[in-house]
Amino acid sequence: MKGKSIVQLSELKRFFFGIMFSVAIGFSTIGCQSLDTIQSGLSGVMHRDQFKTGPDFLSLEIRRIAIIAQDDSGEVSDGGVRMVEDVFSGHLTGKGYTLAARSDTSAVEDEIGLQRTEMTDAEAAEIGKILQVDAVLVVSVTRFSTSRRRSEGRWLYSAEGTIAARLIDLNRDILASGVRSSGPISTSSTSCRGEAALQSIARGLARSFPDRPQ
Repeated sequence: MKGKSIVQLSELKRFFFGIMFSVAIGFSTIGCQSLDTIQSGLSGVMHRDQFKTGPDFLSLEIRRIAIIAQDDSGEVSDGGVRMVEDVFSGHLTGKGYTLAARSDTSAVEDEIGLQRTEMTDAEAAEIGKILQVDAVLVVSVTRFSTSRRRSEGRWLYSAEGTIAARLIDLNRDILASGVRSSGPISTSSTSCRGEAALQSIARGLARSFPDRPQ
């Protein structure tokens, strides 16, 4: 079966993916400043919503997850979406989960002709079955807007947005979900046009994702 061949990675390849995920929390791979660097330049109001788990989360013993990040706002670049995915990947790896490689997930999406926008629970479950994972975490930027002003010879960006995430099992049931929104967040990051603020929103939501059941 073609789908099964996609997920047969060597142990060495999995090792290197694990390393990349573990450093993803504090550093963006698209040329933006790391969150630690820009944190002092961020200001704004964060609405601290948490992940909530359903009754089946513990009983299903979720171990291996595929993460799919998407922009449903139509305002975020591919790099910004990848930055959000990296944040979740780093946090979930730190919480004890094994993750499907991004390249495998993208290959499955290409194979079955899906696009990373407004993905349905049924589509996520289909991807999960091919990847042979326990569940799929769909992370969506549902709202994002930016503005900018000139200050002391540099552009200062103000951004606000909402990130929603839901964990879907292979039966299309939602096992956990969370939403995190922000009011205007200011950052001096010029390379990301304010998308660095998304990193802060994603980090707060990913941090509240439940630890892997023991």
